[in-house]
Amino acid sequence: MKKHGKNPNQHFEKLVARFSQLPEIETKRMFGYESFFTHGRCFGGIRPLGSETSVVLRLSHDDYRKAVETTSPFSPFRNTKDWVECKVTSPKDVEPLTPWIELSYAYAHKVGDRRGNSC
Repeated sequence: MKKHGKNPNQHFEKLVARFSQLPEIETKRMFGYESFFTHGRCFGGIRPLGSETSVVLRLSHDDYRKAVETTSPFSPFRNTKDWVECKVTSPKDVEPLTPWIELSYAYAHKVGDRRGNSC
């Protein structure tokens, strides 16, 4: 697996691998951290924060409400619409995020299809 910067956190590398398994993915550095795109639309990002890693995902409005109103590990991300954030502190925290990563990806993919964006 390709190393990203000087981050020694195994959970950061595990998250990069999880995002990278999705089809039709582009990875770019945006706002100083790894960001993931499909159909030209950003749907998530991960950034190291010392011993933690922050995962940021864009969700549909309904999924956003579920994420922040339930006992999920997410909180609203800054003052953005439909973006959530979760702090990951160990590799075992990555697996429970997989369904949320997939929801974020599916939403970006669907919106890209509706707008006629090509991959």
